Amino acid sequence: MEPRPAAAAPPASAPATTDAPSRGAERRVRAAGGPEDHATYACRCGAVFGATPTTSVSCPLCGIHQAW
Repeated sequence: MEPRPAAAAPPASAPATTDAPSRGAERRVRAAGGPEDHATYACRCGAVFGATPTTSVSCPLCGIHQAW
């Protein structure tokens, strides 16, 4: 009787990562191009608009300068 050939080693699995879940989210944001700086402002005229975060912004509808 012939000896059986040696069994092939099982396929190597991917190494386990020790990253916290937040690191995975960080990687996804970075892969998508990074965070976008955008803020939502509400004017007393009733307009709600988005703009780059700043300490002062003017309403695009009525032009009132808003500072906080």
